[in-house]
Amino acid sequence: KDGALTMEAHQSIGALLVLLGRCSDAIEHLEKGSALYATHHDHRHHVFNNFDSKVMFECFAALALLELGYPDQSDERLTKGLALARELSHPQTLVVALHVAAQLRQLQGESSLVYESAKEALGLADEYGFAVWRAHGLIECGWAVAELGDPQDGIETIERGLAEYEATGAKLRSPYFLGLLADQL
Repeated sequence: KDGALTMEAHQSIGALLVLLGRCSDAIEHLEKGSALYATHHDHRHHVFNNFDSKVMFECFAALALLELGYPDQSDERLTKGLALARELSHPQTLVVALHVAAQLRQLQGESSLVYESAKEALGLADEYGFAVWRAHGLIECGWAVAELGDPQDGIETIERGLAEYEATGAKLRSPYFLGLLADQL
């Protein structure tokens, strides 16, 4: 019965459903959570979530909408999410938004935009010591470099990123990242 916790739950469930490919279900949770944001964005439980929920609602909705075949709506939501992340000046929120942007652009085959987003995210990850997000950035940059004409360097960068990702103990994005490597091999 706590609106703030309900909002956070919708954000977590919505993001996970996007990653599981259940995009229609994800949109439902992301929209419900987003509707609660105006009332509950500055709640006492915020310390447990390292990201701004509104940015996550917008960015993960962008991924879901692209997967559902709505690229224009996806671009609108991503633009809103990135703008809010920059406005908030919260490094961890921005780094995640940039990685979502890189993935979205990768799915659309926009290599130079993937590189721009991933490079910026990598810079933030290095500056703030975000090991998992650094690995994401290396993998995304590597894919873009390979696509932009230097496959050997790109593959080596992806492999370095995969090793760093594995060293963190993270596993959630491994299939996607291995798919990027396979694509370049």
